[in-house]
Amino acid sequence: MQFDPNCAYSALNGECITCAYGYYQSDYKCLQSNLQCKTYDLSNGECLTCYDGYDLRNQGSCVDVNLVDPNCVHYTNSTCTQCIRDFYVNTTGKLPKCVPVSSACEVFEPTTGVCKGCRIGFKVSSVDPRHCVDENCMIYNGDECQTCRQPFFLFNNTCTIVVILPKEPRNCTVFQNSVCSSCIPNYFLRNGSCIKASPLCATVDPRTGFCLSCYSGYTLNAGSCVITPIQAAPVTTTTPAAPVTSAKAINDTNCKIKGDQACKECYPGYWLNTSICQAVNSQCQTFDNLTGYCTSCYPGYALTGRGECKIPVDDPNCNNNVNGKCLACKESFSLGADGTCSRQINLCATIDKATGKCATCFPGYKLVDSKCVVQFVPSMYCKKNDGKVCLECANGFFIKNGDCQQVSTLCEKFNNVTGDCTSCFTGYQLIGGTC
Repeated sequence: MQFDPNCAYSALNGECITCAYGYYQSDYKCLQSNLQCKTYDLSNGECLTCYDGYDLRNQGSCVDVNLVDPNCVHYTNSTCTQCIRDFYVNTTGKLPKCVPVSSACEVFEPTTGVCKGCRIGFKVSSVDPRHCVDENCMIYNGDECQTCRQPFFLFNNTCTIVVILPKEPRNCTVFQNSVCSSCIPNYFLRNGSCIKASPLCATVDPRTGFCLSCYSGYTLNAGSCVITPIQAAPVTTTTPAAPVTSAKAINDTNCKIKGDQACKECYPGYWLNTSICQAVNSQCQTFDNLTGYCTSCYPGYALTGRGECKIPVDDPNCNNNVNGKCLACKESFSLGADGTCSRQINLCATIDKATGKCATCFPGYKLVDSKCVVQFVPSMYCKKNDGKVCLECANGFFIKNGDCQQVSTLCEKFNNVTGDCTSCFTGYQLIGGTC
């Protein structure tokens, strides 16, 4: 057996017993471990600890801290091989990195980002299959539409026929193309409206208007400032002093101090509801003595907007979760009244929570088989229609999807059914129905 130069101790037959430092044994051979390993497993070479400047990742890889991708969940030999949901591994650059998938793509190849299926109203781009584009868009840049085919118009990056221009919102300083982009001082843009910042905020997030810090006497809770709760006195095992009562005092065992007609103060863990002491939710750490609503919760519970403490729900479609309460959803998802994120359906105004299907459509669209389709509005190029579809188009246009679409200006003659060119003007060549 040939001597292995990376072997520290060998048997008489030449088989390696112990490898030199920095090497591990595999099939009687000494293989080099990751050079960034400070300590490693002698049986497989996987790193146990890393040198300064490197971060230990799964499968015993030491990755340069400057190259660690927060969206990567799996490394092999210091290289990212798997990303989080809605991201794919991009291998076109110097180093593989996690890149977000097209917002309208619902099914994609995780290693290339190539979209296999788009949401309703979108199609895979013929220029770059990693992008989904509006099916009524003629010119686009990445995911964004630049120009729509007639008679569609671009509105909120969507090609639509009917556009209802919203009124200029109050307190808006810049209102262009029916969209508010700037508000007056102390107002912040949120969902197209200018919302006033809370006067209890000491500092405010300039992007959302949510509180970042509060003035003295107030506590930050889910982006708002609330009165700092007074810590309830701990319950002790000592017998409380007998309450002062009179002959007319109410018979309430949870009342600490009784008056002539009603209870004035309850024992810890109870709040005064008019004149009766009622138990507070057991998950409340502190609470409002006047309403019984929780103002803070014990660890493991989150405060809801209804003053209740519940186990936080980790919604994978939530983009901003504060104390178990979702404030904003990821792109292509909308925040419902119940605080959950549901996938948006193209052109759908409301969604049936029970079925997940479209319930109503935006203006200009009608509901057909739980899908929103364009209400027929004949374009200026339609010469004849039956109220549902166009039957005859002007010269240079052909019928597609019930309406008129322009034929390529390079076509001398074309097929009236498909719109494909059958002959081209001088200087152009016909290839597959295109000049």
